[in-house]
Amino acid sequence: MAANTSDKLQHLRQILAEVTDLTRAAMVLEWDQETYMPPGGVQGRAEQLSTLLTLSHVKFTSDEVGKLIEDLEDELASAPFDSDDASIVRVTRRDYDQARKLPPELVAEIARAGSVARPVWEKARHDENFGLFAPYLEKNVELNRRIADALGYKDRPYDALIDRSEPGMTTAQLRTIFDELKAAIVPLVADIKQHADAVDDSVLYRGFDPDLQVSYALNLVKRLGYDLERGRQHISTHPFSTGFGPGDVRITTRVSRDFFNECLFGSIHESGHAMYNQGMGREIDRTPLWDGASPGIHESQSRLWDRRSEPRLLAPLLPQPEVRLPRAPQGRRGRGLLPRGQQVTPLVHPRRGGRGHVQHARPPPLRAGERAARGQAQGQGRARGVELALQVLPRAGRAQRP
Repeated sequence: MAANTSDKLQHLRQILAEVTDLTRAAMVLEWDQETYMPPGGVQGRAEQLSTLLTLSHVKFTSDEVGKLIEDLEDELASAPFDSDDASIVRVTRRDYDQARKLPPELVAEIARAGSVARPVWEKARHDENFGLFAPYLEKNVELNRRIADALGYKDRPYDALIDRSEPGMTTAQLRTIFDELKAAIVPLVADIKQHADAVDDSVLYRGFDPDLQVSYALNLVKRLGYDLERGRQHISTHPFSTGFGPGDVRITTRVSRDFFNECLFGSIHESGHAMYNQGMGREIDRTPLWDGASPGIHESQSRLWDRRSEPRLLAPLLPQPEVRLPRAPQGRRGRGLLPRGQQVTPLVHPRRGGRGHVQHARPPPLRAGERAARGQAQGQGRARGVELALQVLPRAGRAQRP
């Protein structure tokens, strides 16, 4: 029986590996679209993604996979709950049951819609014109609602969507969490407003050379532990990280000549996601376990470096900015930049529209998570609405949005 179980598990893992390979191939195409692909490639790229993700979906939802899961659930019933074998079968069962409810035609349509919408979102963001993107957003929201209807839900459509990424989480639970946060944050905002000028952050707005900023940020995340033998950094409209396996986990950032922190802290945040992926065991590669426990856990790893680390812990790792960034003010070394970079104010960055809200000195990018469906975004002003709208665009895998 042991040998039979091992054969069946090996067969399941081989199918899962092929499904993962197809999905990762789609993720490479998505990464290329957001970094190097010429504008004329959008329609072709949409069809390529649709083909790959449909093939992956059909292979994963086959009757053969269902039978293997069923047999292995019985044969591994006495295995330790957190063993690799039992966990692979358990997580595959959950993903399989959800995926079987989604018709291949819907998967294909979602892939095409996301790819076509993305460059429109980029232009709308650049032009601060939410109306340009609105029809594409409406289409993606409609697709998300079809996902929710196909999966089924008891109370709210969003319950079906969030459960795909955060198992067991519901809208009602989120409401409770947000109510508690609101009770603490509202008075905090009022207090911050009273001390808005406590930190002079003018040093961050001095026209730093973009290429040198990227080099500086990459040097820092390397010192934090991001392995450049298994990763690389590029520029994109919105920062993200994406992993194609243990040996290839990439990050992107964006850079502003007139605001130093945007590139620096974007790189730190994404490297946190990437280091989480780089630290995962190769024995679970090409299985549903490799992507991480959940987007929430993934985000905790990035925020450990992004905002939770004490400035005094990161300061010794900072290169000297006046060496790499010639226009940095004299006498202001790395130890002086971090406290200024951590300043918070109840203001909106000049390039963002909308009402005031708490933010660090850098304008924080959207913490969007990953996975196809996120519900309808509610914008605060035109530019903020375009920024939030990114979260409903589907992605092939679990590429991490900040």
